[in-house]
Amino acid sequence: MIGLALVAVFAFAVLATALPLARRRPKQALQQARADEERKNAQLRAAEVALGDVARALVAGGRVETAFPPQLRDTPLATALYRVLSGVSTAVSLGVEAARQEARVRVEQVRAIAEREQQEYVSALRAVVADLAHRAGPARPSDVPRTHEAHDVTAGDPGARGAAAVLLAATNYAILAGSRLAPAGRPSSLADLVRTSCVRAGVTERVRLAQIPEVMVRGEAVEGLTHLLAALLDNASRASTTVQVACEPRPDGSAYLLVDDAGPGMTEQQLAAARGLLSEAGAEVLLHLGARPQLGLRTVGALTRHLGIGTDLISPAPWGGTRVVLALPGALLAHPAPPREGGEAVGGGRRGTAEEWIAGTRRARTQETHR
Repeated sequence: MIGLALVAVFAFAVLATALPLARRRPKQALQQARADEERKNAQLRAAEVALGDVARALVAGGRVETAFPPQLRDTPLATALYRVLSGVSTAVSLGVEAARQEARVRVEQVRAIAEREQQEYVSALRAVVADLAHRAGPARPSDVPRTHEAHDVTAGDPGARGAAAVLLAATNYAILAGSRLAPAGRPSSLADLVRTSCVRAGVTERVRLAQIPEVMVRGEAVEGLTHLLAALLDNASRASTTVQVACEPRPDGSAYLLVDDAGPGMTEQQLAAARGLLSEAGAEVLLHLGARPQLGLRTVGALTRHLGIGTDLISPAPWGGTRVVLALPGALLAHPAPPREGGEAVGGGRRGTAEEWIAGTRRARTQETHR
């Protein structure tokens, strides 16, 4: 009996001790779970902050720091993040270096282009100054054969001819550079316009008018057509001692303006090159003029495009030289009339038939060539 009592007392004591322990274990487990959850949440918040700092550093192009907040140290998440950030940092560094290299290449390209353009500008300016000085210089010796590219023998007063040549060339440069023409003025008869062009080109004594009808040129086209024709007369007078200008009115109100010289003419290759000069456009042509600028045809091309005038070159012309045909649209003209009989010389030149004119020009050219 005593033994049974002792066993019962021992069992009761064991139960009394185990019951509080059993009650405390779920509580401890719950507390541990809560602590683990809080630690993981803190790690996630720290990871979000770290990733935000990394993103801002990448956007700013700075370096990516691999130091993590204390909550992430010595954790599997920190190890994984370190691997990811190391790869991203390497890729970003390579991308930044590639971008810098590309930027350096582009800077060098821009610098090379700027230096080349500066050299072109200087060369073009030198060519302009040399051309103007050549035009203002003394007359060329008479035993040098004339060509369409060569400069002309001074006719009349050498000083006046040189001044006219310089002024004409300067205006050509301005037109090719994109300068605007003078404002629209009063309408002018075509004959008066041709005379003004002769004065502007300095070839008054060497141009003959033939069959110039009583055609009026509208005010907005007077300045452009005057300078256009002056450039043509200057160019033609370099190949011929006399130049003829004629006009053929058309039934539709338009007209053909013909400029003929009695020079050596042009080959097919020269004609193709001249037509190429007529078609050149843009101020950049001034950068590629070279030692022999050939301003005349370039200026003629620019003005014909501005005025809507058709143009063509014919060689050999009916009289052996070169003919320039200008197709004047009716919008530039007013009240065309039938052409007058006979011809008219500008500035005291010769009168007579075209055959007499061309024969005299050829004789003069032959004599001067063999002096």
